[in-house]
Amino acid sequence: METKQETLYIRRPKIIAFEWTPKGNYIISCEKFNSREEQKNLIVWDTKTGEMALSFEWKNSAKDGAKSFKFDEDEKFCAR
Repeated sequence: METKQETLYIRRPKIIAFEWTPKGNYIISCEKFNSREEQKNLIVWDTKTGEMALSFEWKNSAKDGAKSFKFDEDEKFCAR
């Protein structure tokens, strides 16, 4: 049964794209790269805890977006 309830809230005001993984255990968010900030802009979030699982610096984020970061069907491996 679909409930349409909020399950995860990510407070990141600069997200330009996001993608769910195949099983919905993770969300990949992508922010526009800013060379002046020391912050990583490609982030994998655990949807159960809301915690950041992985983060990367990605200079081509605006061009490529979160959709080019893929997990396999079992969510054991990922590639960018």
